[in-house]
Amino acid sequence: MSAAVCIGVDWGTTNLRAWAMDAKGRVLAQSASAEGLLNVRDRDFAGALARACGDWAERWPGVPVLLCGMVGSRQGWAEAVYLAGDVGPDELARATTAVPGARIVPGVASESWAGQPDVMRGEETQIVGALELGAGADAVVCLPGTHSKWVELRGGKIGACTTFLTGELFSRLCADSVLTGLIAAEAGATSEARAAAFQAGLDMAGTAALHHLIFSLRARALTGAGSGATAAELSGLLIGAELAEALPKLAGRSVTLVAAPDAAEHYASALSRHGIKASIIDIGAACRAGLLAIAGNVPEWRAAACPRPDVSLSGGMRQRSRWQAAMSRLSGVHAVLFALFDAHGRLDRGAMRAQVEYVREHGAGGMAVLGLATEVGKLSLRERLDVVEWAAEDRGALSLSVTITGNCLEEQHAVSRLAKVVGAELAILQPPLVGQYPAQEYLDFFARAGEGLDLELAIQNAPQYLGRSLSAADLRRLRQRLPRLGHVKAEVCAVDLAAFISEVGEDVTVLNGRGGLEMTDCLRAGARGFIVAPDVLPGAVRCWKAWQSGDEAAAEAAYAAFLPGAVFSMQSLEHLATYGKRVFAKRAGLTVHDRGPALRPQEFGASLARRWSRAG
Repeated sequence: MSAAVCIGVDWGTTNLRAWAMDAKGRVLAQSASAEGLLNVRDRDFAGALARACGDWAERWPGVPVLLCGMVGSRQGWAEAVYLAGDVGPDELARATTAVPGARIVPGVASESWAGQPDVMRGEETQIVGALELGAGADAVVCLPGTHSKWVELRGGKIGACTTFLTGELFSRLCADSVLTGLIAAEAGATSEARAAAFQAGLDMAGTAALHHLIFSLRARALTGAGSGATAAELSGLLIGAELAEALPKLAGRSVTLVAAPDAAEHYASALSRHGIKASIIDIGAACRAGLLAIAGNVPEWRAAACPRPDVSLSGGMRQRSRWQAAMSRLSGVHAVLFALFDAHGRLDRGAMRAQVEYVREHGAGGMAVLGLATEVGKLSLRERLDVVEWAAEDRGALSLSVTITGNCLEEQHAVSRLAKVVGAELAILQPPLVGQYPAQEYLDFFARAGEGLDLELAIQNAPQYLGRSLSAADLRRLRQRLPRLGHVKAEVCAVDLAAFISEVGEDVTVLNGRGGLEMTDCLRAGARGFIVAPDVLPGAVRCWKAWQSGDEAAAEAAYAAFLPGAVFSMQSLEHLATYGKRVFAKRAGLTVHDRGPALRPQEFGASLARRWSRAG
């Protein structure tokens, strides 16, 4: 078990969340409670902290405890100062306020876009974390929430902050206003109706005074012109009004959303209507990264030689930043390349290059090689290395994942060394395709295959196709031996995917495959991306983009369009290699030559491949 170097606590008005983290930012223990500062009895903050994480002090004695959020307000444990001017992580670390057994991160005071005073408390830590996790040093950061904040960064420091009461207005108007009864009566509105109403609310924003438009929602419902999903329409109206104020400040700036998934989807959808593609960082991950980064530079802890995080605030939290950068590039839809042969049964270099061009043109976020669709069992080690080299030469801006295949460590090490040399973002460890052994045998094999490999690592979990897989408990054991293991490439149904994601926790990125089957349900289950063969890539990309924009109905429609073709291709791996490859080749203008042993195409099957190449 790794040693904790920091206990970080996000302590708000109504809730408290605590994490024990190691030097790489991995969560070793976590807890949550309803003892926000308003719920702490008799102002016993020390007791509330002990109840949340007191036993951790016995496991990791002397570990710094850093608190952020409203615990540092006038109503909290102790009032932490507000820092003015451009504030970075160094300034925050030097100005923490001591309380018994812990320190509190200060807040930040600035001037808003309107020239009015503005403040933040808790968000400054999330912004530091966002910087550690890849936000641009001069980006505009939006933090949706009860009090939504837009923050301009200047050279990696917090500049102007403008706060909107968007979340609070929404909650109060839903709970106690002329809209309350109407919203309650529409509680059964479909997801399609809510999505359409949200977009209608965005359209309405800015057409008249906001307080008039809010009342008009009720009037429209009473006159039969309502959306049938007033809460969603109100949400769109309020977010649209907020965004109207922010847009003039966004020209030429990158935008980062630091938010929970639902809020991120709503704001990303609203921004996309104005041609702005925002990057998204999970708010919990940002808070943890910020706490860890600030703790590493608190002078009192440095002087006392407390255990310190492996961070440099000038260079960022390197390991965690690399993980987040990989996460950013690996989310979305990626294409696993088919092995394309010429008429003589040799790998066809020109066809492989054309396949990469097709993948790029159809919107893939990246590509993977040597996966199950690449028919690696038919490739010699030299051919596998050729496929990796060719993909690296042709990929352009696409990210590259390499499945580390081979039935012995020597073969796997040869592939992994090349993956490192060509600059792959991810190495996917695959079990040897010989025999059936207890889980411990595979854990030992994976540990030796990945040992010393300076790449982000994933495990291929494909019980349906490989007859082998690791449980969540197995994965936790393996991660103790392979610190870079933070991803899983799964090939499971949506129900099993949801259970697996729940067990492994949020700091493991789970991508699914299975040809895009159950894609929307897998998104609901928490899949962060997909690796699919090129035959379903166009439809899967459309589905992903619609889902990310918040248009669930469009995502379902895109999924429904490519689903029959996906079912046709995914009858088996052999079926995919024969018919799915032909679906893709027909679209790409290529000719398929099979390398035996192979499932030879039947005329009816070939006709179906031609049919599905024109659909989905």
